[in-house]
Amino acid sequence: MRTETHVVFSLGIAVLAASLMSSWLPGTLTCMAPTILGAAAIHPIIDALSHEVRGGYTSRSRLLHSLETLAPISAAAGAVVGGLASPTMACVGGGAALFLISALSHLLLDYLNPGGVWILGRKLALPLGRWDDPFLNGAASLAGVAALFVGLLEMLGS
Repeated sequence: MRTETHVVFSLGIAVLAASLMSSWLPGTLTCMAPTILGAAAIHPIIDALSHEVRGGYTSRSRLLHSLETLAPISAAAGAVVGGLASPTMACVGGGAALFLISALSHLLLDYLNPGGVWILGRKLALPLGRWDDPFLNGAASLAGVAALFVGLLEMLGS
């Protein structure tokens, strides 16, 4: 998917997840704001560090497009960001969870095109369209915006 699609989709998912976490862990909503932004901002980094050019074509490398490497790296980065926002276990854990959810959303969207992702050493793909397919990118972006609104409504309601 396009990087912009990853950002919009994961921003919505992160806001929704943070709203649910804040209802379980009171007082964490304040420290979640920088963590949500960080979770959405990791996608350009993921793509910049793990795309390689072979024979004139760009392809994904295993570096950050595999579950085995992206999950622990993203969770650790989220724990750091959450801890910087507020050094409490709830914020550190919440940050790790939000970054992990955001990273998994990246893998999910990339799973939906022919380039696929690596899970447990195997390359998997459900090729519904190319990475730049306007319909797939639009659908994922709309899903992200919907999740964003549901998360915001949940936050306002609690």
